[in-house]
Amino acid sequence: MAVSDQSGGLYVVWSDYRLAPGPVLAGSHVNADGEIGPDPFWAPELGGILSDSILGIVNEPWLVAGPSGTAVVFWVHDRQQSSNQFLDLYAQRIGAVGLSAEEPASTVPSGFALFPCYPNPFNSATAIVFELATASFVKLTVYDLLGREVAVLTDRVLPMGRHEYLFNASALASGIYFYRLQAGNFTQTRKMVLVR
Repeated sequence: MAVSDQSGGLYVVWSDYRLAPGPVLAGSHVNADGEIGPDPFWAPELGGILSDSILGIVNEPWLVAGPSGTAVVFWVHDRQQSSNQFLDLYAQRIGAVGLSAEEPASTVPSGFALFPCYPNPFNSATAIVFELATASFVKLTVYDLLGREVAVLTDRVLPMGRHEYLFNASALASGIYFYRLQAGNFTQTRKMVLVR
């Protein structure tokens, strides 16, 4: 699976069965000239290994475009080898790493914020990002168009900073859904569209 890096290149991820007993989850970055790497994140030989656990990957990886030339890769894993009874969903943001002459922006959020999910509209999964100005009890909930709760992504105390959750909607029907962030006295709701 591949997505654009917004600079003429591609991020590519796959399940690699060349390493016995396999598979491992691997990826590469191909630039606009068709060259693989060099990137600190990606190993140019076999591609960067995202998950070196050789057993338990139960699906091919998914890859979605993120903001500013990044991408998010996610996969389902059965680390307990439990016949798919207890599955874990993993996600990792990947992107170019480089130097900039600009002064880095402050990493301390100035307030609470709930950002638009990406991608939106989406098919199966989307990333929800929010920022907390202080450590807070946080509840991130997804509702259908009728106001019924369909998922609670988190319901606990989180530290200040930027947080990202991957919402897997593979079991839901196409339609309009809402996601709501409650953190202390802050509440914000946004819309997302699931398209099959």
